[in-house]
Amino acid sequence: MFHRTLPLTHRPERDGSVTEARHVPATLAVEFASTAWAQALYECSRGALSAMDVMVVHISADFSRELLTGTADASVVVTRIGTSSVTLDVFVDQGGERCARVRHTLVRVKNGVSHPWGESEKALLGGLEVEMERATGIEPA
Repeated sequence: MFHRTLPLTHRPERDGSVTEARHVPATLAVEFASTAWAQALYECSRGALSAMDVMVVHISADFSRELLTGTADASVVVTRIGTSSVTLDVFVDQGGERCARVRHTLVRVKNGVSHPWGESEKALLGGLEVEMERATGIEPA
């Protein structure tokens, strides 16, 4: 499992203004989770894989508590490694409480088409793979 505490901040509006609201909208929470899995992929592969090597084909999110600006803890867990895909759950905690689970399914691409994982890539992804129930208390979906 990959775990990091990351900043959770609003982006400037299109006109350049910055919102003062502390509430984090769902779109920002998903962006936060995407940053976490991208860091996990890069760091766990020691730079061999990056967000540029995959395409997001599915995202789902379940929220159990409001997220606020500041920092949040992200834990990334690989739940499934397929022939050319990987499914990751990003658990977002804040103030010691679980706030969200954001699931991403990514597909390995080369030249714009799906490409199978190599054995070495599967081994790198396996560094993030754990038994879901043991790591999170949540049974696999």
